[in-house]
Amino acid sequence: MSDVLAHEQTESDTEHVLYPEHDERSVSPGFRKVRKLLIDERNEPCWKCAQKAWPDPPPSSAYVSREVHHFLVEWAAWKAVNGAKVQRLLDGGFFDPYGFAAQDKGKPFESPDDRRNMLVLCAVHHRQEGIGIHHATAPEWLSDALANEGVDILLSKEEWALLAAKQAVIGDDGKLQKEANP
Repeated sequence: MSDVLAHEQTESDTEHVLYPEHDERSVSPGFRKVRKLLIDERNEPCWKCAQKAWPDPPPSSAYVSREVHHFLVEWAAWKAVNGAKVQRLLDGGFFDPYGFAAQDKGKPFESPDDRRNMLVLCAVHHRQEGIGIHHATAPEWLSDALANEGVDILLSKEEWALLAAKQAVIGDDGKLQKEANP
């Protein structure tokens, strides 16, 4: 079996999402409380920036423009979700970045604003086209978070444009390298 060389691939995904009828989105007291806990009190960095930097400390950019993302259950999908199923995932240790699932094991999952459903992300890793969690498929987004140091699996529009213009290449190590003399 031979290795496939590093290569670029453009994917275009279309989602057809049917959200149930729901209230107008507002910042609930529960959401405010969790945001305050994660950002103001615990000073959590962007989860993805921290993963990409590990085992080194997160870069200073991981503490800029932080937002709180509903991770497992989107707010607008809440009325279509079975909270007991979410609780089962969390109680089983599916994802627990801040230790809340372990602390709240057995507690009913009754709101999308539950602290076990929240993830701190910088604006880039939350909403930027192509690399934010709202604009990438889960396997690629998570693989990018767990990639080797300096390797980006997801590229920004700017990085992709450099590749297309042959002003950058993907090195043998999987890292994007700007060409010295394009």
